Amino acid sequence: MPPVSNQQFRLYLKQSSNIKLSSDVTVLRILYEGITNWDSLADFDESSMKAMAKNCKEMIPAITADIAAGIPADEPAIPGTVVSSTQSIVHLVIAYNSVKYYISVGIVVDLTCIGYTNNLSAFKIEYEA
Repeated sequence: MPPVSNQQFRLYLKQSSNIKLSSDVTVLRILYEGITNWDSLADFDESSMKAMAKNCKEMIPAITADIAAGIPADEPAIPGTVVSSTQSIVHLVIAYNSVKYYISVGIVVDLTCIGYTNNLSAFKIEYEA
């Protein structure tokens, strides 16, 4: 079953002012890796983000329906893709750090606080200090 994600988050992953993923295929592959909304970023860290970029190169094979095993419908193969920008990985790592911080202090994570150009670029400077 395809990962559940909303259009706003998918756009966030692709926009040049945010994560800067290069294509819809790359966004889809990232969703299949488990980054499906802002809060899901908290499940990753810097090393897993770098590993994820390597994993995305590999295709996810198709899954055939198996009613006995509880798999009701065929799942198509998901093509591998290259996360072509180191900057995208850096932005994902910074987004991860900010989400972990926001959750720890009780801030609801949404587009207003997670936009890279508007907020995370300043967060990065303060976080690294």
